[in-house]
Amino acid sequence: MFYGLSPIDLRKAAYEFTVGNNIKHRFNEEKKMAGKDWLQAFIKRHPKLSIRKPEATSIARISGFNKAAVQLFFSNLNEVYQKYSFQPDRIYNVDETGISTVPKVTKILRLKELNEFIVLKPVNTFAHQDECRWNVNNSKMLIDLYGKYKDKVGSLKIKNLKKMWEIISEEMSLIYEMKIHPNNCENRWRVLERNYKKYIENKNGTGRGKKYFEFSEEMDKLFAHKKNVYPEILLSSEDVHDPTVNDEDLFSCEVESPSTSKGNTHKLIVSSKKEEIKKNCNKKNSTIEKIRLDRLNYQKEKLEIEMGKLKLLKTRNELIEARNKILQCQCLKKN
Repeated sequence: MFYGLSPIDLRKAAYEFTVGNNIKHRFNEEKKMAGKDWLQAFIKRHPKLSIRKPEATSIARISGFNKAAVQLFFSNLNEVYQKYSFQPDRIYNVDETGISTVPKVTKILRLKELNEFIVLKPVNTFAHQDECRWNVNNSKMLIDLYGKYKDKVGSLKIKNLKKMWEIISEEMSLIYEMKIHPNNCENRWRVLERNYKKYIENKNGTGRGKKYFEFSEEMDKLFAHKKNVYPEILLSSEDVHDPTVNDEDLFSCEVESPSTSKGNTHKLIVSSKKEEIKKNCNKKNSTIEKIRLDRLNYQKEKLEIEMGKLKLLKTRNELIEARNKILQCQCLKKN
């Protein structure tokens, strides 16, 4: 009742019908069913038929809609008709459209100490079922395991980072006898990496407010040569240009510092790299000039080639015209 005839069932039924009635056919003997072409032709011959996807029916509706339940419904309906003698204008056809079988929940008052839901936790195979709480020891263990397996990512054993975090979580779960999820390890590592970068930025800066990071030694071993943590310094303090000093005095100038209590004066010689800057600028200008000359020469050569092509086309056209004249003369002589 709740199951229709699928296209495959129809093709099998057609095959069984032809075989049972000894009708000649060209159906597939191995699959023992008619082909897709036959199905399409069959639907064209019967336009009332169509292929549709049925709506899913719940098990409760299937179990409730049976012969006994239907008979009970109509017997109760007959008893109500006989008892109250309803007139036709008092009988209505009503279905469940617009009516929810689940009542709406309103707000209630409860004690703050009571939990709103009861959560059943699955049985844990470990001795301790405590949740993962990160401390100094397991954080250091996480850093050590990360350094152990990070270089192996991309191998046959550890194909990606997801597999790496799974292996790290398994090892830490066995060591600390508690369930540690791979996402917990990954999130904890991100927190450590972010705090370490902030610590390095604060360390390279000047002024007060120095920060302390308890895992700095362990993280230094991993990020000692990382450019995203330790960027290269491209401009030194010696290259900073002082606008108050003239360019002529940049080669060597003497600045007297305030005299001390002993009256000794100290001279500070400020050196610059103006010559190197000039040389670099000259090199840059020379290279730009060479590029411009190369482009100009290229355009000139290209123009000469195009002019040569035009000359060749002119000579070709002249030869064709001369040939045509000769052919015309020959035709006139023959005539």
